[in-house]
Amino acid sequence: MPKAFDDCVANGGSVKTIVPEPGKYLHVCYPKGGGASIAGDVKTVKAGSMPKPAQKSKSKMKFLKKGK
Repeated sequence: MPKAFDDCVANGGSVKTIVPEPGKYLHVCYPKGGGASIAGDVKTVKAGSMPKPAQKSKSKMKFLKKGK
């Protein structure tokens, strides 16, 4: 992994998995406190396994709709 990606993870950044095309995936780190995202290496899926794509929290969306 790139040094900047490892540093982002070590400093508490949020890591999401992105699937750019079938059979490939990469991890992206979003730094704690904001800033530009940092991509890791593109990896190939091993036979029979596929990482789950990131999903938005439904509970947060309900909170926003209530207007609290």
